[in-house]
Amino acid sequence: MSIPGTEAITRFQENEERLDTFLNSVGVYTTKLLTTVETIPSLMARIQTRYLNVVIKGNWVTATIYYVNDVVISSGVLYICPTYHVSGTFATDLAAGKWGIYQGTLDSDLIDVTSLLKGAGKVGYSSALAYGAGTVGKALNDLKLDPVIALDRTYYVRADGNDSNNGLANTAGGAFLTIQKAIDTVVSFTLLAQVTIQVINGSYTEYFVLKPWNGAITPKLLGNITTPANCVISTATNNPIIKQGGTGIDYLSTTTNVWAIGGFKLAHAASGYPLIQSEGINSKLFIIYPMEYGLAASSYHIYANEGATIKINGNYSITGNAVSHLRAAKQSKITVSSGTITVTGTITMTSFLLGELRSDITLWTSTYTGSVRGSKYSFTYRSDGSANGVTLPGSTAGTVATGASFY
Repeated sequence: MSIPGTEAITRFQENEERLDTFLNSVGVYTTKLLTTVETIPSLMARIQTRYLNVVIKGNWVTATIYYVNDVVISSGVLYICPTYHVSGTFATDLAAGKWGIYQGTLDSDLIDVTSLLKGAGKVGYSSALAYGAGTVGKALNDLKLDPVIALDRTYYVRADGNDSNNGLANTAGGAFLTIQKAIDTVVSFTLLAQVTIQVINGSYTEYFVLKPWNGAITPKLLGNITTPANCVISTATNNPIIKQGGTGIDYLSTTTNVWAIGGFKLAHAASGYPLIQSEGINSKLFIIYPMEYGLAASSYHIYANEGATIKINGNYSITGNAVSHLRAAKQSKITVSSGTITVTGTITMTSFLLGELRSDITLWTSTYTGSVRGSKYSFTYRSDGSANGVTLPGSTAGTVATGASFY
């Protein structure tokens, strides 16, 4: 004989257990009526997997059932499926709205730090796109953030290249045609890794400007660092061949303008323009590899002005006439160290070194071979020069004005 109310309590406990299973367990269970019931957690997990998570299906295939959020690859582009369908022709399905470009991020892409097309590159943002008001893309564009180079990269310039190329391959179909295009491309990025512009052997008739950049690693502009004569840059236009700072760029700017160069033969046929000219207190030029300095008609091989700094390391040669080989003016500084400088042929200069207006030219452990017809040096008011025991080329002694010094 059962105690009154006991059966009701037992049924309540059974129902409580079933309710707890339905609400909290994952999977399915069978009722006493042999009905299969799916629990709420299991149902939610299935919805999450099917409709909220993407499902990577690999390359697109015709005559295949695709569900919502399936992701396929077609011609190297990721597409996501917004509607259930059986695939036919990809172009037709795409035009019918059965596929859309996928701008999300795959886990495998996020952890890939070796590909320039993955990792941070997969966030689905491009500074070249005009995003609508209120979007994250519009906010990023308003910040004017430069894209970042986080891994070492080389851009190539070839005489048979094309400035419509991306510059990333040493081929006619991959390299840039002009050095300026390569420079403009580099400075459009924030530089967090070593970026090198490699100019391939040949003759280039152009002049260019080394522009300021953002980042942490000094970019390099290199030609043939073994035989600079194989990589020739010349011009007859009224501009320095290599210009840094100066007109068009505020020489009082605090923007970084530091470059390392080497491996070129330079020659200028136009009268009155230097081969290399650096201007501005934040312009710093490091000539770190061999160079050959040819004709600088009625001008200078290397000219630092308006507080610029030029540092020259290693061997180089002089094969052309100039007013002066080195000129520093208006609180600029030129330093030459640790190299053999070879003067070839009969070279004529007014003065080998020229210092003006609180500037400084310093030579360290350098050796000069060959001769120059002209004065060894000329330093005007409040400019300083220091040879530190280095014997300069020149057929006559130098001159030092009152208030200047040379030792």
